[in-house]
Amino acid sequence: MADEKSGDGAAGEFVRLLTAALVGAAVGAMVALALAPKPGAEFREDIKAGAGTAAERAQAVGAKARELVAAAKEKIEQQRAHVAAPAADECCAQETACSQSEG
Repeated sequence: MADEKSGDGAAGEFVRLLTAALVGAAVGAMVALALAPKPGAEFREDIKAGAGTAAERAQAVGAKARELVAAAKEKIEQQRAHVAAPAADECCAQETACSQSEG
């Protein structure tokens, strides 16, 4: 069975892409702060504030991604059940016809 954290298929790919985008944004923000001309104390405060905000946003995006993955899995299971039901009915109908012709 696939690892629950990484997801599977398109949902897993979406989570990996989202993670890469967040990491890239965080690195870009740090580089921008590092290149901006500011005194050391002010620079450190900006880094603390930026890190806290980025962490909060990452947690929110991660929670939303988990919700989307769960919803996608539920929809897939509903579709599987919907497709499997007519096939099961057809098998039962064939067994009933076979038992009636034998008896």
